[in-house]
Amino acid sequence: MGRTTFAGTDEPNLEAKGVVPDVRVPITLETEQAKQRGEDPVLDAAIAELDRLTNPATKLLGATWQWKSEISGSGAETKIDGSTNYSVTFDAEEERSYQADCNRANGTYTLGENSELTIALGPSTLALCPGDSRGEDFLKLLNAATSITFQGEQLAILLNPESGTLGLLFEQAETD
Repeated sequence: MGRTTFAGTDEPNLEAKGVVPDVRVPITLETEQAKQRGEDPVLDAAIAELDRLTNPATKLLGATWQWKSEISGSGAETKIDGSTNYSVTFDAEEERSYQADCNRANGTYTLGENSELTIALGPSTLALCPGDSRGEDFLKLLNAATSITFQGEQLAILLNPESGTLGLLFEQAETD
C-alpha cells in the first residue's frame, strides 16, 4: 500500500490528483525514438513552455500599452495626465504603432535576447496638439529606449541616461 503526501511534508494528500497537464505532448514516432535515446520529450516541452512564458516578448506583443508615468534621472515619478492619449503597441513583425496625444505613427523596433530594446521612429502625423501636450516628449523618450522589464503587470521601458529620464512606465490598456 502506498500513500501520497504533499511535497516536502508528511501531510497526506487525500485527493492524489497532482497537477493537471495543460501542455500536451503527443505520442508520435519521434517522441518514442527520443525516449529510446534517453531524451525526455515531456520535460523538453515543459522547459520550452516555461521559456515562452518568461520571455518578455510574450507579454509585450499584441497588447496596447498606455503611458502612466515617467521616472526622472533622480528617481522621482511623474504621473501622466491623459495617459490614454499616449500609447504604444508592439507586434511580432517588429513593427509598432504609437499614439502621441493627437498624432499617430508607426515605426520599427528590435527586442534582443536580454530584453534590449531599440525603437526607430517612423513617419508621424503633424497635427497641432494642445499646449499641455506631452506628444513630442513621448516620441523623443521612446527614441531613447534601451531595454524593457516588467514590474508585475507594468511594462517599464528603460532609457538612455543621456535623455535625463530613467524610464517610462506603462499599463496594458483595457480591451472592450
